[in-house]
Amino acid sequence: MKIKEKPEDFVVKEIIDLDKKKEGETFRYFLMRKRNINTINAIKIIARKLHISKRKIYFAGEKDKNTISEQYIAIRNFNDFKDEYNFGNIYLKYVGSYDEPLKISDIKYNYFRITIRELSNEEINIFNKNIEIFDKYYFNYFDDQRFGNRGNNYIIGKYIIKRDYENAIKVFLTDYENEKNKDAIRARKFLYENWGKFKEALKMFPNYLDVERSILNYLSKEENYKRALKYIPKRLLKMFVHSYQSYLWNKLLSNYIKNNYGEEYFIETKIGKFYIIKDKKEIEKLKDMKFPLLGYDIKDNNIYKDILREERIDYEELKFEDKPSLTLLSTERDILSEIKNLEYNINNNIMIISFILDKGSFATMYIKHLFSK
Repeated sequence: MKIKEKPEDFVVKEIIDLDKKKEGETFRYFLMRKRNINTINAIKIIARKLHISKRKIYFAGEKDKNTISEQYIAIRNFNDFKDEYNFGNIYLKYVGSYDEPLKISDIKYNYFRITIRELSNEEINIFNKNIEIFDKYYFNYFDDQRFGNRGNNYIIGKYIIKRDYENAIKVFLTDYENEKNKDAIRARKFLYENWGKFKEALKMFPNYLDVERSILNYLSKEENYKRALKYIPKRLLKMFVHSYQSYLWNKLLSNYIKNNYGEEYFIETKIGKFYIIKDKKEIEKLKDMKFPLLGYDIKDNNIYKDILREERIDYEELKFEDKPSLTLLSTERDILSEIKNLEYNINNNIMIISFILDKGSFATMYIKHLFSK
């Protein structure tokens, strides 16, 4: 089977209740429809086209590149505006003015419509069995998007938490295992094999790897890896440590299922396999269960005890006095994600499936459940 053959095959729409927002003139809200571009790059283009700072643009959630997505953005102090803007693969439509910016907590749900092509008869049979089990709930694991295109965000995050800044920078710059661009592979491989030759590597790294080039430019002058972190955007640094937090949560849930239900069924991801069960009655018994994400303020110190021993992480390392934004805080996450408004159709080995999920749940993880053996 083939997923995301083209952006039209993966449609995602943010569902936000704007009626709860206080009307005002500070923030202009637009519905942004984008094709084949991620949210961060779309924001950069909008800022450039409108001749404003990207810091004035707020959004609630990030959406992937290889999709057609609809999400809301808010622009601060943007008074001379039009009702519509068309920037090619980015379209904006004005929806109202409010006194507050967008926040991730504003998202209620995400709607998905996914086209899956070239399904084999075996895959259709597997789907028909699994859809009976997972028509209401599936296991709420973080999926590959959380761990980055190269699948190494959580590794970088762990090194940052351990204050091993050299290895954090090294993995960020040199890991080429899941790299797709040939020039980037060549550059990363060269630096991996010739660590320390930053000037030579800088000449090889493609211009689009602007963060990597900024780090290399700094390291070629001063080899201070902790200071080199300042050339990584704060948003990306937080993403690294939160990715590690997500990885640990996945391990916690997987270990729980393994210890209580066995190892018969599992989901494959870029970073390994995580266990699931295929007993609908047993799954529904877990619908109100939550596990905490690891944070220095976690209430139950024992729940991650074995995992932290295995990972060689201390609770004290989760708090950053010098970089408070990197401090990991504990929140609870449902171990099951609920599926709403499920519809699907299979015709000529092509499936179109649509559903609604709570924010923070991964549609790709649901698809993996539906085709798990």
